[in-house]
Amino acid sequence: MRKESCLDKTPPRLIDNAGIFLEKMQRQALDGDIYFIDIIFMPPAFADLLSIFTCLWNGEVVVQGISPLRDRVGEQISNIPLTLRDDATIDFAERSRPFDAEGMASQNTFLVRDGKQTGFFFDLLIGMAISG
Repeated sequence: MRKESCLDKTPPRLIDNAGIFLEKMQRQALDGDIYFIDIIFMPPAFADLLSIFTCLWNGEVVVQGISPLRDRVGEQISNIPLTLRDDATIDFAERSRPFDAEGMASQNTFLVRDGKQTGFFFDLLIGMAISG
């Protein structure tokens, strides 16, 4: 049974600096306990945090065979029901747009759905190279 911590009673926190947040969580995790807390990230902080991991789904890195996720499509990669997607089609969302910088129609691309690896980011050049 997991012991309670002060974090269990903490309301969601507004995080505006991902680096400071990660440093604090690392110090708190050194005791070996697992903490479950609700966090609300400001968009720039979440973008900073997410940028650490986006190279895992980069199509070029996948084609080069460097990504550890390259052969894991359809496999469970998260022990929580995590869903991660690139969706530039959400009305009025930040960076929402009808088409990308390469002139391709924006779409809703799932990278992870319910903890399972489902896709990658591909630009036009890499997409054409792998599809022939």
